Formats: sequence, structure tokens, C-alpha cells
Amino acid sequence: MNKRIDELKENFISILNHDLKTPILAQLRSLNLLLEGAFGALNSEQAEMIRLNKESCETILDMVSTTLTNYKFEKREIVFDYKPVNIQQIVEECCAELDNKFKEKKLKVLIYPSSNGVIVHGDAKYLKQAVFNIIANSITYAYTHSVFCIRIKNTGLNSCISVINKGHQLSDDMLGCMFDYYACNSSKNTKIGFGIKLYLALQIVKAHFGGIVVRNNKNDEIVFDIILPLYSPNSSVIRIDKEIIISENMPA
Repeated sequence: MNKRIDELKENFISILNHDLKTPILAQLRSLNLLLEGAFGALNSEQAEMIRLNKESCETILDMVSTTLTNYKFEKREIVFDYKPVNIQQIVEECCAELDNKFKEKKLKVLIYPSSNGVIVHGDAKYLKQAVFNIIANSITYAYTHSVFCIRIKNTGLNSCISVINKGHQLSDDMLGCMFDYYACNSSKNTKIGFGIKLYLALQIVKAHFGGIVVRNNKNDEIVFDIILPLYSPNSSVIRIDKEIIISENMPA
């Protein structure tokens, strides 16, 4: 039975990678050409319809890519390129790529860097993906016209990226399952939910011997703390004992 399940999983991943991902990429290229006017000018209604279709394709491609990456984690096929990584640079790159999302929600973004620098030992590509997923999720559930904060701290042994948005407080059920693979916030019926992207973020952070803390805070704040050991050329990596700590109404 287990062998049969493994075979079905392998077939499913093959379908995602070849039969689904490739045509999505082709469709995106076609839509981009249309938007660029390669086949003639578009009126405003046509351009908007094509733009919406493009966004839909990008969402599907993103989900497929995330699923494939999660599968590689499960199969232990990920090979990390560990180097000293500047966390502040990672945060700034993520925010730059999410600029349109911030603007859509009309968020005021405040980044508070650490005064003494934050360098961790890790794979910049995957750490960026984890940080990006957490920030993007927080944007989705932030109030429109609210303040969005990111604080970067150096605690001496660990680094901490605190992503803070104002939004509806998380229920106990949401706090208990939001890092599960199939977690879903049913109140957001237009969204797939937390699930796969937060799950991947946690897998990446755990692979770097870190943890993620999520909590409700005062004044309708929701806080995600991404905790990673600081880089030290003269010592081994320090593992954080607790991978996830979930609690509510903790002080800032």
C-alpha cells in the first residue's frame, strides 16, 4: 500500500512539473506579449481582463512551484548553500518585490533595522523565500490603510525578524493550525488560506535551526517572529529548542 501511495505521489509531482507548470509558463508569455501590444493595441477593458488572467496564472504557478519545493523538502532533495547572509538585505529585497501589494492595501511600511547588524549562516535564496512568504501572508490579512512594521533585532545569540500587521485577531483554531500543510482561513473565502506557504516557510527556518513565533498582540496587532541563530565564524550553529511557540496577547 505504501509503495502504491509513493507511486501515486511521484506521478502527481510529475504532472505538476511537466504537464501543468510548462503550459502555465507558456500562457504567461502569451499574456505578456498581449499586454505589451505585440499583436495590436488594446482598449482599457481588454487590457484589464488580460491583466486579471495574468494574475490568476501567476497565482497558480506560484502554488505549483511551492508544492514542488515542499515535495523536495519531504524527499530531502534540497541542498543548502550555507554562507553568511545579511538579514536586513533579505528583508529589503522582499519588501521591494512586494511593493505593489503594499500599495494595493495602502499600507504605511516601517522597517526598523538592528543597530549592530544581523548576519546569519544560511542559504540566502531559501531564507528569502521564507521571509517573503511570511510578509506576503501578513499583507493579505492586514487592515487597509494601516501601519505595517518589520523590526530586525540582534539578541546576542539569535536574530529576530518581527513582522507586525494590524488585522483581525487570530482565533485559537487558527493559531493551532496555520503552519499545517492544508490550513485554511475559512473567513477569507476568496483566499486559499495560510497553509502551504507558511508550511514551507517553517520548513526552511527549521532547516536553518530556527523557529517561528506567532501571536496576537495589543491594538489588533498580529506578530510573526522569525528567529534564526546568528552567524559566528568561531562557533558551531546553536539550535533553538522550540520550533514554534504559539501564545496570545503577549507584550510587544
